[in-house]
Amino acid sequence: MIATRAGRPVVPGQAPAQRPAGRASTIPYTAGMAATKMLRVSDRTHDGFRREAQRRGATIDEVAAAALRALRQKEMGEQLAAPLEDGETEWLDASLR
Repeated sequence: MIATRAGRPVVPGQAPAQRPAGRASTIPYTAGMAATKMLRVSDRTHDGFRREAQRRGATIDEVAAAALRALRQKEMGEQLAAPLEDGETEWLDASLR
């Protein structure tokens, strides 16, 4: 018996068992990952994530999470660096009562 990527057994000469409609995927996940989803990226992007993960001694998931966090931080920094709007300036200049 040979296990498929989805973890379902395949017996040579028999068609693989079909997953019942409406059931979630049974693809096994690594320790520490509660659930997984597939994200389609180009081969070039995947290779970049793989190389960065190897360099860091991390998983591709950890590298992707760090990249997402860095992107969010960059966007927050850009928003904070933008000039204040009139309402914001008035609020900041209001006296404390």
